Amino acid sequence: MSKIEQMVKDFKAMGLEEEDVVLVHSSFKSLGLEKGDGEPRDVIEALKLVLGEDGTLLLPSLSYEYCHEGQRKFDLTTMKSCVGVIPETFRKMEGVVRSMHPTHSVSGWGKMARALLGEHHLDDTPCGGKSPFAKVRDVGGKVLMLGCGLEPNTSMHGVEELVKPRYLFAHEVEYEVRVGNEPWRCAGEGVVDGKMVNWRHGHSQRGYVQRYDRMEKFMDEGVGVKGKTLEAECWLMDAQKMWEVGVREMSKKELYFVDELKIGS
Repeated sequence: MSKIEQMVKDFKAMGLEEEDVVLVHSSFKSLGLEKGDGEPRDVIEALKLVLGEDGTLLLPSLSYEYCHEGQRKFDLTTMKSCVGVIPETFRKMEGVVRSMHPTHSVSGWGKMARALLGEHHLDDTPCGGKSPFAKVRDVGGKVLMLGCGLEPNTSMHGVEELVKPRYLFAHEVEYEVRVGNEPWRCAGEGVVDGKMVNWRHGHSQRGYVQRYDRMEKFMDEGVGVKGKTLEAECWLMDAQKMWEVGVREMSKKELYFVDELKIGS
C-alpha cells in the first residue's frame, strides 16, 4: 500500500467523507515520512481523493509574520504563508483560490471554495462572520488538526470574536491589498486592486497564552474524534459543535481558553 493510499484509509477511518467541507491545520513533519518517501503534495492529494469532486478542501494561508504593522502591503498571489509547508504548497497549486485578507487568508479547492472564501475581505477582523472560519461552521463543515495538536486552531479566534474577551483586539491598521499577477486566484468578488483597507490588527492576546488544547475535554460531547494518519496524531472536529462549546465555555469563564502570563514568568 502506498503512503497516499494509507493516508486515504486513515482519513476515512477518522470520519472524513466524500463531499465534506474540511479546514485542515497541519504539521508535515509529524507524519514521519522519510526523505523520498512522500511530500506535502501527497498529503493534499490524499485529502482530495477522500473528498471527491464535490468536496471542499481549505487550508489556512496565514501571513501575519510577513504582513503586519511594519509591512502593510499584501499581494494575494505572491504573499507566502507562514504556517507550514503543506499550506504553502497548497496555496501555489493549480485550481486553488485564496481569500483576501492581509494576515489571516485561507486557500481553498473544490465545490464550495469560492463561496466560503469570497467575502473574507468584507470583515474588519480576521475571523468574523464572513470569514472562511465562520462559514465552515455555517455549512456544517469539519476541522482537521493533522499532527499539530489542538493549539493552532485558528477557528477559536472566531469564537473569541463572538465573546469579545478583554485581551482580544489591538488597534486598527491600514493595509494596501493587491490581487497580483494571477487574478483568478482571488476568491473575493469586487476586490479593488491596490485598495487601502482598515482591519483591526490581528488578535493581540498580549499578556496571555493560548490554551485551545482545552477543547479536548469536550470531545465526548460530540465535538470530535481522535485518530492517526501515518505517524501523526489527529483530531477531526465538527465545526458547529466546536464553536457552540467554545462560546458556551467562554461565556461562563472569559479566560477559559487562555492562561494569563504572570510577571516574571
